[in-house]
Parts: sequence; C-alpha cells; structure tokens
Amino acid sequence: MSVRVFALTTLNPNQTEALSTYMATTSPLLEQAKARVIQTYTIASTMIGETVPNTITIVEYPDMGAVNSVFQSAEYGLLKEIRAQAFSNYQIAILAD
Repeated sequence: MSVRVFALTTLNPNQTEALSTYMATTSPLLEQAKARVIQTYTIASTMIGETVPNTITIVEYPDMGAVNSVFQSAEYGLLKEIRAQAFSNYQIAILAD
C-alpha cells in the first residue's frame, strides 16, 4: 500500500549551495525508492497561529519500506548539517489513510 509523506519546509535564502547539495543527494534517493512528488503548495499567508513553513510538499512512496530506504539511508543521514543550512524550517510527517 502506498504511503504519503508530508514535508513542511522553509528554504534559507542565503544557503543556495546547501540546498543544491541537499537536492543532488535526495533526488536520486527518491528516484531509487520510486517515490514521486504528488503536489507542492506555497503558503500565501497564515490566518491563525504562528507562522507556518513556506512550502508544503506531498510525496508518495510505494510502501513504508521505500520511505525507510530514503530516510534511514547512510546518504540521507550524512545530510543533517546540510539540511540545517538549507532550511530554516524542516518537518516531515507520514499521512494517515
């Protein structure tokens, strides 16, 4: 059964090189996992509450094993510092069916 992952992110505009490194590493991981971006939304404004991340992205994976193959991979693990530089906000969640 497919699994949808919800990413809430805000890019750090001063760290384009870090973002390029992050994307160059994660794009092949997603491809290998047969994951596909379903939809990306840009937040126009926050109506109630604290400021939310600027972008919401929904990615579909074939199954939970594919999700784990990305997020538990050695390559992804090495991105912790790069990810912190590239994004000022970065949250990942698995959506319920």
